[in-house]
Amino acid sequence: MGEMKSPVEYYILCVDDDEEFLRSLEFFLPDRINDGSRPDMWCRFIFLADPSEALSVLHELEADGETLALILSDQKMPGMTGTVLLDKARDAYADCVRVLLTGHAGIESAVLAINGGTIDAYLTKPIESEESFTKCVRELVIEFHVHRTRVEDGATSTEIRPVGVSAGVAVPEATGIGSEPQLEDLSDLIRSLVEDTRTSSNRPITFQCELADDEAWAHVRISDLRKVIETFLDNAMKFSKADKPIEVSLSEQDGWLVATSRDEGIGFPRELSGELRRPRTLPDFDGSGGTLHSLTRANELAHLAGGRIEAWSDGIGRGATFALYVPSARRQAA
Repeated sequence: MGEMKSPVEYYILCVDDDEEFLRSLEFFLPDRINDGSRPDMWCRFIFLADPSEALSVLHELEADGETLALILSDQKMPGMTGTVLLDKARDAYADCVRVLLTGHAGIESAVLAINGGTIDAYLTKPIESEESFTKCVRELVIEFHVHRTRVEDGATSTEIRPVGVSAGVAVPEATGIGSEPQLEDLSDLIRSLVEDTRTSSNRPITFQCELADDEAWAHVRISDLRKVIETFLDNAMKFSKADKPIEVSLSEQDGWLVATSRDEGIGFPRELSGELRRPRTLPDFDGSGGTLHSLTRANELAHLAGGRIEAWSDGIGRGATFALYVPSARRQAA
């Protein structure tokens, strides 16, 4: 048997001027993250109440060659907001996961920061469930670890394995690894997902297929495409009111099958429209189970399928459109 490797060490930095809240994080977060994590990684935690001090610590860690996996910062702090701190942290550690802590009233600003690339995720305060909060942080750290490990092993970003949840513990899924694409009818997949989502959520969701029966086929891993469409639907429901319609369609453009989700939710600045090149993750802490609405994973799965994701919005409050482009079977055969 070969010698077991020592776990990779990462740093996690938590910044909040509310010292009582900071002490609560220090009490439960380190043990729960490390106890429920992977044996090949270990996290060291630093808790600070001063954002200026946090910047100094970041530069010290960088100078010492340490790896920062995640920085968690409150938004409202004296002298420096969380978004400013996280934007500055990006200069020192471009690849670390940047998470904003905000009240429910600040969610819209957090989404704008995500779309603008300042942050990768947000979590809401107050914490109603330590377990759910920990689960969200753990998934983000493991996703960072999986991504970094694959890149160091010579994989491209499109080969990164997404992270999932099994029995309450985040572990790598087998999605995209070891399974072969099959010829699948995307219209059947999307229609089924829309019907199931409409029934379970009681939301006004429609599906329109503009293709003939023989035109909606593609060589894909159906589980991968299912996750992408589920992500579209999850985000459309989350960021739009319950009575607002969600329109899903499937069409063809120049040999590409285009699955589109349109909502009348909060949207984002028009200038940010276009292809999703930078991974974005939208975690939502709901106090009951903690869910991840992850465009990061959807984007990677789209690339694994030989496609891409694009997003459009006419501005704040004017809804959003997300589109998955996948080469049709006829295009692949050409």
